[in-house]
Amino acid sequence: MMNSGRQNALRAYGAVGAHSQTVNADPHRLTLLLLNNVLERIAAIKGHLQRGEIAEKCVQVDKLSLVITELADTLNMEKGGEVAQMLKRTYEVSLMQLTQAHAGNAPEGFEQIAVTFRELKGAWEAIAPQQAMAVGQ
Repeated sequence: MMNSGRQNALRAYGAVGAHSQTVNADPHRLTLLLLNNVLERIAAIKGHLQRGEIAEKCVQVDKLSLVITELADTLNMEKGGEVAQMLKRTYEVSLMQLTQAHAGNAPEGFEQIAVTFRELKGAWEAIAPQQAMAVGQ
């Protein structure tokens, strides 16, 4: 009983922490938070797979799918041009890979997605917020 109260408090703290990070964040920072979230969820999925926690893995896969979809939905295709088109295709491919990795309980499939998002995150961190706006994210 005491443990569930602690878990609820930690969840509430996490929600407040996430909310406080996003309230005042500019679009560049929000995208970076979403990219970090993708990587955190992949790590959680791989952990659940290792421990045989299939139900928990499924929950994280659903949430990961929503985060990647949100990244795709934030693209401004008119303003972002070719870069936005490339990002949209990357997100679409990642969602297909996610479906395949999920269906096959394949850690290597999830790792492949993580590699892609680590590269995106590194590139995103290297550009200034003003440049990010120019590519439509």
